[in-house]
Amino acid sequence: MNPMPATAPVLTGVGPLTIRRVDAIPLALPLKHVVAMSGVSVTHGETLVMRVEAANGLVGWGEASADADWHFLEQPFGKKELGKAAELARLTKIPLCADEGIGSVTDVVAYHRAGAATGAALKSIKLGSVTETVRAATVCEALGFSINLSEKMAESSIGGACLIHLGAVLAQTRWGVCPSNHYLAEDIVTRPIQAVGGMLTLPPGPGLGVEVDARALERYRV
Repeated sequence: MNPMPATAPVLTGVGPLTIRRVDAIPLALPLKHVVAMSGVSVTHGETLVMRVEAANGLVGWGEASADADWHFLEQPFGKKELGKAAELARLTKIPLCADEGIGSVTDVVAYHRAGAATGAALKSIKLGSVTETVRAATVCEALGFSINLSEKMAESSIGGACLIHLGAVLAQTRWGVCPSNHYLAEDIVTRPIQAVGGMLTLPPGPGLGVEVDARALERYRV
């Protein structure tokens, strides 16, 4: 893991901004405090993608950030505050991604009709099953919504393998497929999934393509 320091950060409530990358996978930056962020540039980040998660708590929108070069801004307001998100969408060129607001196909349609997002973060943990995630992705594609396919933080390669298989059957994942096993200190499969050159490949074995590490399971047995 090679740290890539961001130059000239303007932050309030957190320390200096450092972006870390594993095999060209951009890692999430969990900015848990109230922050002001502008004028951030990154060195040594040829393929870096800046995604900002507001975690339902965007309270202000500075002019300096209105046209920032971000991939998308995720869930800037509460999941039912579609009016606020739609107003923000009119004020900025940054694509807005609905995350916590998406728990069903109906939610996808509601965000689209309100003009409150231009894409959605789809997770089977929110939608209830892999089948429902595929249904939601099909609706996103029909509506012209970009898709970010992801999972909960620090999922094992078992969940990650399922996510990659799911991504392989969707028409598009313009906003990326984001497994999260790289956050784990130790995985529970013999060969954890990993990106190579920023690309994910379907595991080649039977089933999901990963083999459970029985010794690792025994170590973490409660």
